[in-house]
Amino acid sequence: MPDPLELEVDVEGGRLFVEEAGAGPAVVLIHSCLVDRRQWDDQMRSFPAAGYRTIRYDIRGFGRSTRPEASWSPDADLLAITDALEIDRAALVGNSCGGGIAVDFAVGHTERVWALVPVAAGSDAAGDPDEALRSLWKEMAGLIEAGEVDAAQDLEREAWTQAGRFPRGDDRIRQLSRDNVAAQTVDESLARDIDPPAAGRLGEVRA
Repeated sequence: MPDPLELEVDVEGGRLFVEEAGAGPAVVLIHSCLVDRRQWDDQMRSFPAAGYRTIRYDIRGFGRSTRPEASWSPDADLLAITDALEIDRAALVGNSCGGGIAVDFAVGHTERVWALVPVAAGSDAAGDPDEALRSLWKEMAGLIEAGEVDAAQDLEREAWTQAGRFPRGDDRIRQLSRDNVAAQTVDESLARDIDPPAAGRLGEVRA
């Protein structure tokens, strides 16, 4: 299997790094907000080999995409990618915050989605965060404010991927998260939600 084609897609106020491999029905892979597109290294080999046009990209602030410095829309970014690659319909596979992006896109652009696979999706459609999650965010915010960004990331990584649960992946997750430690200091309030939000609209999805 040849190496993925690398390209950059211009979006409002930024630029996204995208990789594409294979031919066939389109599948877009959206990473979690702890790592970057390389989360999907295995799938970038197996999916094209199985006959799928496979696309992955770095969300703003991660990997080789630009850092958001003004208001931006994850939903609009994904639309820009599918438009730039002339993808009429895609299967969306998203993990954690990437799953939230996939859900939002499927709600807002249901005609552009033929399958939806949210994996442990972080989406407003899941309801309000519980006390444990609010406490985690508060502790992380305190560490970041104190300049302890690495410690904040360690806390988040341990919350989602406890060391020892997946021994073969521990080192890989640690390395990918370390490569993206600067994402911890991105102002999350700059990301615009879809309006109206996905909560209560999942019945609109036809995938």
